[in-house]
Amino acid sequence: MSDEPTTRAAYDTRDVDGELRPLLREAIHRSSLSRAVIAEKLTRSLGRKVTVPMLDTWTAATKGGYHLPADAVPALCEILQDDALQRQLLSRDLREALELGESARRMELLLARTVRTAHALKGSQRRRKETDREKAEG
Repeated sequence: MSDEPTTRAAYDTRDVDGELRPLLREAIHRSSLSRAVIAEKLTRSLGRKVTVPMLDTWTAATKGGYHLPADAVPALCEILQDDALQRQLLSRDLREALELGESARRMELLLARTVRTAHALKGSQRRRKETDREKAEG
């Protein structure tokens, strides 16, 4: 029996390559950039030649012998303005923690907007009452 935690064993059995290929394919599809432009930008970012055929092998389900280099993931996410690849590399626990943090941030922003709206409404009501009072007195 292994002394390693269950989460580590579960992570070791993931088909990370199989998870990344469709995500990269979808991110490229969603992008307004052509594969040629993506390859050019990736070449500049990584400091080594990246070609369209290389992108094609990294996204093809049948090209299991060709893997997306790990150092290309952050560059691709920046070029494509899509962090799905980096998120997928996180463990499930870290993805859930990130999602919880993002959810908390959205709630914080919503609360701040609600408070600002309430203050603005309260100020508007106060000014309306003052105007009504002045009209009644005048």
